[in-house]
Amino acid sequence: MESPPHFPSRNRSASALLLVLGLIVLVSVVVLAFFASATTERTAAHTQANSEAARNLSNNALQFAMAQISDGTKGGTAQAPLAWASQPGMIRTYDSSGNPHRYHKLYSAQNMTVSNPASFSVGEDAPPADWRSSPAVWTDLNAPVAGVDGTLNYPILDPAALTGTASVQPSGFSITNPPGYTGGNSTADNNRAPMPVRWLYQLKDGTMVPGVGAGNTATVAGATAANPIVGRLAFWTDDETCKVNINTAAEGTYWDTPRFQPGSQVNLGAVMQGNPRLPVQSEAWHASRGDGATGRLISPEFKIEKPLIAFLIAGGRYEGVQCINLLVDNKVVRTATGENSDTMAESVWDVADLKGKTARIEIVDGPVGGNHFAHLGIDQIEFRDK
Repeated sequence: MESPPHFPSRNRSASALLLVLGLIVLVSVVVLAFFASATTERTAAHTQANSEAARNLSNNALQFAMAQISDGTKGGTAQAPLAWASQPGMIRTYDSSGNPHRYHKLYSAQNMTVSNPASFSVGEDAPPADWRSSPAVWTDLNAPVAGVDGTLNYPILDPAALTGTASVQPSGFSITNPPGYTGGNSTADNNRAPMPVRWLYQLKDGTMVPGVGAGNTATVAGATAANPIVGRLAFWTDDETCKVNINTAAEGTYWDTPRFQPGSQVNLGAVMQGNPRLPVQSEAWHASRGDGATGRLISPEFKIEKPLIAFLIAGGRYEGVQCINLLVDNKVVRTATGENSDTMAESVWDVADLKGKTARIEIVDGPVGGNHFAHLGIDQIEFRDK
């Protein structure tokens, strides 16, 4: 009896095929997951980079104003000394004969430095009567924000005192011919205390260029596809003796609710997210943040040559958080805080044992929540023999 013919098992072939297909699917899933992860990471990195660039852009108003102040207060040279005088919005320099030398504007304008003071006119930077109709060229730093109850909140100056009784009006407070104000009650579109300044557009290469035009369109010289506009800013700097108050409007970073403590400011920040007149995604707005503002200043290195370092200090007593420090080898060797008072008081460090060492002075204004005197004031740092 013959045995039946033997054929290779088709089941084995089918199993091998399924195994290969399974491996292909598994490898495909892994590859797709890798590319998806890489795409997500790339998007996140790109977003983070844009956010950091926008934050840097929003600080440019401060840096711009500091550069103008630095240029205006250098004092010239030994051969050609210059005197300077400051006023709200400008630093004026004069030569040894008392003649005007150069004017440095502390507000965003078409020409930031006046090289020929004889040709300067205050009116050259004055906004036109219809400046509100050209938001691409002008902006109001004091534009009010309407609260949930309809109350207008002004970031810099509230004109309400002008309509009060004589007994409550501040002495000497007046506003003459406010540009763009048409009379009647002050509103967001008819501000009785406007502060119009020009927008300065920043190009990718860092150049600041004023916008020229009307309406919603501005021409920005130098802007190209390779060197596009990356943001815009506007500012005005007030001189108050030894204090500098910089009011800014800027675009370029995300909007966040201000860290305020006073109730009116908390409410102001709460309604900003939904107010179409306020900055939105990819925009930034700098305003006074009261005690919520924090920061750190550190001096260039210097050699300790005298036995005493004296200074005036005011503010809260928050050791290590709000203080002035003397650093040697990046270590705190002397420190001081305020005494929960806004009255400037003298403090003196004995540094005789540190003579000859290289040091730096650090001023720290850190966050302390809603506590009283959550700020620090420093003035008149001196190096003394006695």
